[in-house]
Amino acid sequence: MGVLTFLSWTLIGRVSEMIASFPVIGPRFMAWLEAQAQDGTIHFQAGNLDLRTAVLTAWGVISAVFMILAWIVGHLFGPFKPWALGRKLGLAALACLLVVIAFVALYFLDKETWNDPFSKVLLSSSAMSLILFIVSAWCLAVSHLLGWLSGVVAEADIGKPGSGGGVV
Repeated sequence: MGVLTFLSWTLIGRVSEMIASFPVIGPRFMAWLEAQAQDGTIHFQAGNLDLRTAVLTAWGVISAVFMILAWIVGHLFGPFKPWALGRKLGLAALACLLVVIAFVALYFLDKETWNDPFSKVLLSSSAMSLILFIVSAWCLAVSHLLGWLSGVVAEADIGKPGSGGGVV
C-alpha cells in the first residue's frame, strides 16, 4: 500500500501542478489550497469520504459507465439477444467477489493503515459486497422482467392493424 499511496500522491501533485499552471484558474486554485492547508492538512469542503461511501460511489460510477457503454453499443450495432438472468447474476456475483478480494489484498499490502483485525475487515467487506449483490440482483431481476414484458407486448402488438410493426 505504501507504493500505491506514493503513486497516488505523486499523481495528485502532478495534476495540482498542471492546474496551477493555467492562467486564470491557477492563482485561484493555489489560493484555495493555501486557505485549506493552514494547519498542514487539506480539508475538503465536500465532507469526509469514508470507505463505505467511496465503495458505493465507485460502484455507482462503474454501473453508469457500463450502462452508457451498453447504450452506445446498442445504437451502433443494433439490438442484441439479451442475456439470461442467471448469467447476469453470475457477473454481478463475480464483481462482488472481486470487491472482497480487493479489500483483502489492500489489507495484506499495508496492515498498519487498518485499525481492525483481518476478520473484521473480511466480515465488513463481505457484508458490503452482499448488500451490493442484493441491490444488483433486485435491479437485474426487475430489468429482466421488464424486458420479458416488453417482448410479450411487442409480440401481441405485431398483428394489430395500424401498429406500425405488423401486417398492413
